[in-house]
Amino acid sequence: MKNLEDKFFKYYWEKLPKELHYYIGEPGNYKKKYPTEIVTVNNENFIMDQLYERDDGLLNNVESQSSPTYKKELLRFNDYQRHSSINYKKPVNTIILYTGNPNHGLYELWVSETNLLKPKYIIFKEMNGNIKLNNLRYKINNNLSLNCIEAQDLVLIPLMNIDGNIEDIVEELCHLMKKDKSINDDLKFELLKLEVFIINMFVRKEKRKNLFRVIGMNIRLDNLEEDLNNWETEILNKGKIEGKIEGKQEALEEIAKRLKEKISIEEINEITGLSIEKIERL
Repeated sequence: MKNLEDKFFKYYWEKLPKELHYYIGEPGNYKKKYPTEIVTVNNENFIMDQLYERDDGLLNNVESQSSPTYKKELLRFNDYQRHSSINYKKPVNTIILYTGNPNHGLYELWVSETNLLKPKYIIFKEMNGNIKLNNLRYKINNNLSLNCIEAQDLVLIPLMNIDGNIEDIVEELCHLMKKDKSINDDLKFELLKLEVFIINMFVRKEKRKNLFRVIGMNIRLDNLEEDLNNWETEILNKGKIEGKIEGKQEALEEIAKRLKEKISIEEINEITGLSIEKIERL
């Protein structure tokens, strides 16, 4: 389920980045996505989940976690944050979308005598899914319009702290989504595709087909996963860096050479931090 949850959030960020930015309560507005990259920490390669710029110029590095974060994970987030800040010459915030047990793990770490890493945690299990579900029942059954956050509750409630059988809850959310007439068509279409992930995460295989009929989605999960793979390949072609990135001049120049035939010099400048003059001479 962990792998499927990771794909759920990747798909979410690909299709509804502005909406998810708003949902997690971040200041300003979503501006643009930056390439995700492979960062090397303690001889291990890790792929950043999501890096984007807000309209106030700050970057948000967002990581989804279903298991608790300890020293190893926090050091990795610190390296992501440091790498991105140096690479793009902008301040970087780290945000963790955490769906695990809030009583486990570390939430901050002194990475040096003067540097305290304290990411912002969005802890889904501390959200009251019962209140949110009751609100959806009331508004949809009384033909009241849902706002942007309430619309996203239709797919995010199963990740929250909620009473009852989770399969029954997912089924009810599917019926509520079908009944609602207030969500605009484009947003609803993407939420329905996200519901396909939720159904596969929380509902037994023999019951899934009926729920797909309820929400009117014939699309298969592997079609969505294929979309994700295509997006990741596209990101690679636009600047996601394979291998180790350690900030060495030679490595950055090699990366720039590889990208010159694929993207513009200005984009290479953003990705590597090398000057335009230097890139032109390579």
